[in-house]
Amino acid sequence: MASSPPYRAARSAVFAAVCVCLTALGHRTASGGPMSPDALYWGFFGMWAVALPLAGHERSLPTILGGCSAGSSSCTR
Repeated sequence: MASSPPYRAARSAVFAAVCVCLTALGHRTASGGPMSPDALYWGFFGMWAVALPLAGHERSLPTILGGCSAGSSSCTR
């Protein structure tokens, strides 16, 4: 399902905002302290920059799971 660029940009911005809010909530819950505004800013725009080109069409479940696994493993120490 293809969509026009403004809708893709809006959908990826909402996705990035949800990701950053969930991350901030998890960080606050785990550490007891808030994240810095800079981290939230860069996290939002970084996630938006990744989501925008991928918002062109639907992805299959194996593709989504592979992307989630790659993203999770890249963030672990």
